[in-house]
Amino acid sequence: MTVLLDLTILSTSDTARGVGRYAIDLAHGLAGLGSVEPEVVAVTELPWIGLPARATDLNEAVARCIDGGGPVRSYWDWQWRLRLRLGAACRAAGAGLVHTVHAGATPLVDVGCPRVTTCLDLIPLIFPKHYAGWKSGFHAGRRRLDWRRYHGADHVIAISRATADDLMRLLEVPASKITVVHLSVDHDRFRPDPLPSDRSALTRLGLHDTPYVLSVGALEWRKNVPGTIDAFARARRRVPELKFVWAGRWPEQGRAEIEALCDRLGVRDAVVLTGFVSEDELAALYRGAQMLLFLSRYEGFGNPPIEAMASGCPVITGRNSSLLEVAEDAAIAVDTEDYAAAADAIVALQDETERRRLKAAGLERARHFSNARMAAETLDVYRDVQRSARR
Repeated sequence: MTVLLDLTILSTSDTARGVGRYAIDLAHGLAGLGSVEPEVVAVTELPWIGLPARATDLNEAVARCIDGGGPVRSYWDWQWRLRLRLGAACRAAGAGLVHTVHAGATPLVDVGCPRVTTCLDLIPLIFPKHYAGWKSGFHAGRRRLDWRRYHGADHVIAISRATADDLMRLLEVPASKITVVHLSVDHDRFRPDPLPSDRSALTRLGLHDTPYVLSVGALEWRKNVPGTIDAFARARRRVPELKFVWAGRWPEQGRAEIEALCDRLGVRDAVVLTGFVSEDELAALYRGAQMLLFLSRYEGFGNPPIEAMASGCPVITGRNSSLLEVAEDAAIAVDTEDYAAAADAIVALQDETERRRLKAAGLERARHFSNARMAAETLDVYRDVQRSARR
């Protein structure tokens, strides 16, 4: 059997987001397993006319997608190519199974083989006021859309137990149709040993030899940016030398609003908003930070806590959604809306012994989240689905 792994999402701007990171890590992990059964090949391009582009070397497939110099497609263009052309790719590859790593485009044409898809989260259904807009028909339309996405697949990979529970609770997807496969972290990039380039990266941001608290993410409601800065401001009243760093791409208007909040809280001179940073710069920020403060209101998985742990950075995070499932007892867990408790945790981590304890626990926990483990568990899903299809 040949499995077709759909990497076409990497032709869009989503390459820099969580789904892009997942596709890249999964491809690298499967390639690292060597010669396995079933064989996995990638589809990298779905042209409107002509044969789809395939690659048997998964590492080369990733490079072709992200370094090949091809056009960055709009999300709309990518969706319709997948809906209408994935079947042609499956037939050209002689695929016995196809894996769409993003559920955002359900094929309209029979692909001729079982289909596995991955569910990263159901956030628009959980917080419709903030995330179910007119493009998805608001809440009712979004539910119909997601129902089709996940009931139409032969099997669903959920990236956490929390996401699996949401699939069953909100969309009535049967448990027998879901397998939990946690995401992974790039241990070559996110590692505890400092690199020579770390110093220059931190100096450029005015952070060298400065104790700072780090947060990571986009400026959106669930990331709880105002609450996170509130928690930092409370802690800084007790630890005045602390700085706060937020790494993430923000629109100018949102940035201005957060800067105004920092002025009201009296911490504007202690807050550094880096804007977008590369993954190498992000790894340097993790290694240089006293701690990661991650008070997201909801995550399907939540990459920053595991990236921080793998980098030797202690973590304070929420006990909601998947966060405690992922971090377990290797982080300080607080209620994400309890900013006084988060501030207490920041102050508690001024103790070097406690930071060393959490660093060691985090490094041990992060070892579980390897590309090889994720790839092997995903390969088991392919085998199970194919066995079921033969019955």
